[in-house]
Amino acid sequence: TLYTVRWLHPPEWATPAWVLTKGDGTADEVHVTATGAECNCPDFHWCRNHKDGKGCKHIAALRSVNLLRK
Repeated sequence: TLYTVRWLHPPEWATPAWVLTKGDGTADEVHVTATGAECNCPDFHWCRNHKDGKGCKHIAALRSVNLLRK
């Protein structure tokens, strides 16, 4: 899936965050917290939150382009 990525909070802020938007306008937010990256998508919320270190596809996408570290 192709996404448009924009900073919600740039890295100079205490907690960087991004908005990933698909072509149909659907958007998900990824935030870095004290416990790691978190996303507001249903997959992360119901299946991956603190259960799977990989995270959801949005977190994986940010890692794949080096915007987010493991």
